[in-house]
Amino acid sequence: MTRQFEGKTALVTGAGRGIGRAICLGLAREGAAIAAVARTREEIESVAEEVRALGGRAVAVTADVTHDDQILASVQAVQKDLGSVDILVNNAGDNILGRVEDQDPEVWWQQIVVGVRAPYLYCRTVIPQMRERNWGRIINISSVNGKKGAEYCSAYCTAKHGIIGFTRALALELAKTNITVNAVCPGYVKTALTDRTMTQRTQLFGVTREGVEQAAMRAIPQGVAMSPEDVAGSVVFLASQAAARITGESMNVSAGLVMH
Repeated sequence: MTRQFEGKTALVTGAGRGIGRAICLGLAREGAAIAAVARTREEIESVAEEVRALGGRAVAVTADVTHDDQILASVQAVQKDLGSVDILVNNAGDNILGRVEDQDPEVWWQQIVVGVRAPYLYCRTVIPQMRERNWGRIINISSVNGKKGAEYCSAYCTAKHGIIGFTRALALELAKTNITVNAVCPGYVKTALTDRTMTQRTQLFGVTREGVEQAAMRAIPQGVAMSPEDVAGSVVFLASQAAARITGESMNVSAGLVMH
């Protein structure tokens, strides 16, 4: 550990578990103060306690990112307790499977709101602070399904493709500043969301859970399911000074599942 983010504040959405939790702990180990944002108070309080146990500073901020006013309020709460946001990680997301012709349009649309609109609003809110400090890192968590299609995942794929496009456009807007914007595209990561998705697939495809998992593993060249910490390491790197000249990229962390 280099404590390279000492004096900097990181806001992480979807921070209560899985990839979000691992990102919070990874950044905290490098000295960042952590604002853990999610809907579930108990989960983010637990993450904040883990950060404090590492000797770091942390606040738990509840917010439903489908509500614009709660996004603004969460940033204001972070500013009050930890100061300006230096590192923004838009990690919140959802994946509710369904056939296009069967899925409730509101259910479909809410996945776009979480995956694209919320990151846009968080960026819009924190960029002025980053400009003032002449330093910033924005890291959007996409997916390998932001680069390819997946059956019964039209909303998720749309959101994840969309956040890559947003990342590239915003990176160009900020290219003359000291603010970088990148995306991370995880593959098959063992999380509660993945577990739920696997269960949904058994129902939609009419196969066993074992069959779904075996098919997923066969598609991965390295033949491994990844941990949230595997993804968190790439986020820490993209936030670092070593990645200062990397912007507009969508980095695959997929054990070879996607290579473009």
